[in-house]
Amino acid sequence: GLAQVRAMAPAVGEAVLCVANGPVTIYIDASGQPTSPPAHCVECALALTAVLPQVTAQLHHHYHGYRAFRTDSGQPHSARDVMVPLARGPPVA
Repeated sequence: GLAQVRAMAPAVGEAVLCVANGPVTIYIDASGQPTSPPAHCVECALALTAVLPQVTAQLHHHYHGYRAFRTDSGQPHSARDVMVPLARGPPVA
């Protein structure tokens, strides 16, 4: 559990090995011995919820929805919203 994670030696580095099945990341401690991957701090993860509304607000700048279009016959048709990729995002305010 959480107590076990806090008692482990912290990973201070990583080594990426290219093996037959693909790249494998091995975390190492200060003495160069393999250790477990770094654990996510529960307290820090809760602090992330304070900035999530700001991040989702920035994502809406990249969204351009098209709700209706006309065909060659001139009849309006409805369509689902479409995500249009932009070449780059808007400048930071």
